[in-house]
Amino acid sequence: MKNEYVPLVLIALLLVSSASTYLVVIPTLEKLFSNPSPSPTMQPTNQPTATVQVRPKLKVFSVLSLNCTECSGTAGVIAQLESAGSDFNNTNIEYTSLLGKELVQNYNLTKIPSVVISGEINLPSINYTLSTIGNVTKDAVIFDSPEPVYLDLKTGKKVGIVQVTYLSTKYCKECSDFSNLLDLLRQSGIYIDTNENSVVPSETAAGKALVKQYNLTRLPGLILSNDAGAYREFEKAWAEIGNVEYDGSFVLKDNLPPYFDIVKNKTIGLVNVTFLLDQSCPQCYNVSVHDDVLTRYQISVKNRTGIDVSTKAGLALVKLYNVTAVPTVILSSDASAYENFATKIWPQVGSFEKDGSLVFRNMDALDKPVYRNLNTSKIMNLPANATNSTA
Repeated sequence: MKNEYVPLVLIALLLVSSASTYLVVIPTLEKLFSNPSPSPTMQPTNQPTATVQVRPKLKVFSVLSLNCTECSGTAGVIAQLESAGSDFNNTNIEYTSLLGKELVQNYNLTKIPSVVISGEINLPSINYTLSTIGNVTKDAVIFDSPEPVYLDLKTGKKVGIVQVTYLSTKYCKECSDFSNLLDLLRQSGIYIDTNENSVVPSETAAGKALVKQYNLTRLPGLILSNDAGAYREFEKAWAEIGNVEYDGSFVLKDNLPPYFDIVKNKTIGLVNVTFLLDQSCPQCYNVSVHDDVLTRYQISVKNRTGIDVSTKAGLALVKLYNVTAVPTVILSSDASAYENFATKIWPQVGSFEKDGSLVFRNMDALDKPVYRNLNTSKIMNLPANATNSTA
């Protein structure tokens, strides 16, 4: 089907959804712009007789393959014909049947499913709709540009069945298995062949060969077969996260953390979280709010540690990072692997230290939190009836 098909369907849906508004607006416009109603002494003008629109009579043949259960079908074309108000019966034809072979040959069909529409195709009431469906010939309209999956009659191959290779690693149990990404691809209409998905350990000879073949620097790896390229706009979208290789395979390159860095030989993106607490301030805000933020930005936490500011370790952290307010949170350098978090969020609320650690400093970013100012020893933002302790 031509590229205009999806926009036309969306426009049709918008028109249907706004039908109630349309019905309300039209009488109002009539009141504003129509001539005044004739007085009893005036003779009403003669009204033109409404033109009856002729419903075009069509013959529709959907040319299908019974052996291609994955194929996309012709429901979209049939829906367009129905919405256009045409009078037709759809007949499903197996492409290997006598009539199917005749249709394939006469109309030079190259893909299955296809649709052959004949009959009153030149009537003005249906002409535009048919032009958006397919190629208009002298005696028929031919739709032979189906979305994947389809059968390519030249090669005999089903196009659009995407095979997945998952390159696993034993060095990162917390790393993604890409199940969420694959689910999103399925939801967007891409046919993922679950029967052909293969898991290849990166430590094996086959795994090492794939790492070398595609010059991978991060694990786990995800490789989609070249059939993914049959889907419109997919290659453009994939460019944001990976490459299209010389053999047509789609290879993920920009793994989101955590991932195993082959060059550095270590896992990137597992964050150690240190909560610097003040046990002498029971009114101070609950540091779990920081955990909520980390969860929201899908940051993988390896360890969580709580240290009181009055301890030797706590005082060392205060001196090392020049901490002026507690409670607070300190994230290990792996937090910087989360690009959006590190470049867009953290600069507004904290600092990046020389050793790579991220220290939360902007108490105003929270909702009037109660905390201790270490420079004055005063507890800030206490309710009016609370006692301020400087102990």
